[in-house]
Amino acid sequence: MTIAGFIISSFIWLLPTVNATGSFITETYNGRNYKLYIPSGYQAGSAVPLVVMLHGCTQDPDQFAAGTQMNNLAETENFIVMYPEQTSSANSNKCWNWFAPAHQSRGSGEPALIAGMVNQVKSTYSIDSNRVFVSGLSAGAAMSVIMGATYPDIFAAIGVGAGLEYKAATSLTNAYTAMNSGGPNPVQQGNAAYTAMGSAKRAVPVIVFHGTSDYTVYSVNAHQVISQWAQTNNCALDSEDNNNIADVADETITGSIPGGRSYTRYVYKDSSGAAIMEKYMIDRMGHAWSGGSSSGSYTDPRGPNATQIIWNFFKHHPMNESRGATLPVTIAAPDGGTYASAVNVTLSVNESAATYYTTDGSIPTIHSTRYTAPILISTTATLKFFSIDSAGNQESIKTEAYNINASGCGSSIA
Repeated sequence: MTIAGFIISSFIWLLPTVNATGSFITETYNGRNYKLYIPSGYQAGSAVPLVVMLHGCTQDPDQFAAGTQMNNLAETENFIVMYPEQTSSANSNKCWNWFAPAHQSRGSGEPALIAGMVNQVKSTYSIDSNRVFVSGLSAGAAMSVIMGATYPDIFAAIGVGAGLEYKAATSLTNAYTAMNSGGPNPVQQGNAAYTAMGSAKRAVPVIVFHGTSDYTVYSVNAHQVISQWAQTNNCALDSEDNNNIADVADETITGSIPGGRSYTRYVYKDSSGAAIMEKYMIDRMGHAWSGGSSSGSYTDPRGPNATQIIWNFFKHHPMNESRGATLPVTIAAPDGGTYASAVNVTLSVNESAATYYTTDGSIPTIHSTRYTAPILISTTATLKFFSIDSAGNQESIKTEAYNINASGCGSSIA
C-alpha cells in the first residue's frame, strides 16, 4: 500500500448518482469545496439537524454519499448533510491529515476548516445548533474523533467507522504503527482530548463501528476509541477523574443480519444510567462502511446498517434537550486545571446574556452571584456557571475545577 493514512487501494469506483429527490449542491468555503444535500422537505425558518460526513482516503463526497446512502435517509428524516472534500493538494491520497499535529487542535488546520464550513451552513440555512453531528470512515473517522475533542461546542455527538483514538499518531510513521497496533495509552489520550476541549468541554456521545477482520485499521483501534472517550467523558462530566463513565460495557448484545454478518453491540452508560457510548464489532468484516451500498467504495452491504444506526443514536443525543432554541455559550478563561498561584477567571458569552456563578461547588441559580468582573480564584475551588439570554434560553451548567498544586484529569498531555 502507498498511503498517507488509510489507503485501501488506488482503485476508484465510478458511481451512479445517489437516488434522493432533494438538492445535492457544491459550495465553497475558503477556497475548499463541500457538497450539501438539502432534503425536499426543508423549509427556511424551520430548524433541521445537520450531519457532517467525512469521507475516507481516495474517496470524494459523491462516492461517500453513494456508499453510505445518507442522503436517502436525510430525505426521509428531513435533515441536511454536509460532505467536506479533501483535496489531493492537501493530501496526495485525499486523506484527512488526522496524524499531523497541525490538524489536531482547535482553531487550526483541517478542524478549523471543517468547523468554518459548518458555521457557513448555519449562517445560510436554518440549522438546529443542538443537533449538529459528525461521522466518518477511516481517515474521516479519525478526524471525527478530533472534531469531537476540539469542537464539542459545535458537535453534539460523533460517529466513528474504522477510526482511531484522539492523537493516535503525530507523524506519518506513527500513523502506520497506530493503524496496525493501536495508538498510545487510551487513558493518556483521553486526558489529552479532555485538555483539547478547553472551556467548551462536555461529555460527547460516541458510536463506533469496526470490522473484526479489518487489516487496514486493526480492530484494536475500536477498543481504544471507546477507552479514550470513556476517560475524556469521565473527566468532562464533572471535571473529576471518578470513573463515572468507564470503558466496561453495561450491556452486551449479540445480533445478526439475515443472510449477512453477525455482530456484537456494546453499550456504555454514565452514572445516571443514560447510554453515552456504543460500539459495534462486526464479525469478519474488513475495512468498510457497515451495511453500505455496493454502489459506493469501501462498503460491506452484509453488515448492520451503520447509516441508520448512527442516525438513531444521533437523534437521541442532542447537545441540549431544549428543542430548536439557540442557547448562550459561556467560556471560562483560563480553563480549570492545576495552578501554582491564584488566577483571575474571565467568563465570556457568545451573545447578550446574564451569567451567574458559584465558587463553592453548589448549583448556581438566577439568585446566585451575577458575573460582572473577573473572578479571583486564590485557593482550590470549583466554579459552576451558566448564562441565560433575554429570550429565556438557558445553557446547561458548566463546571471548572481550579486546583493548587494538585494532579487532575488535564495533567496528562500528549
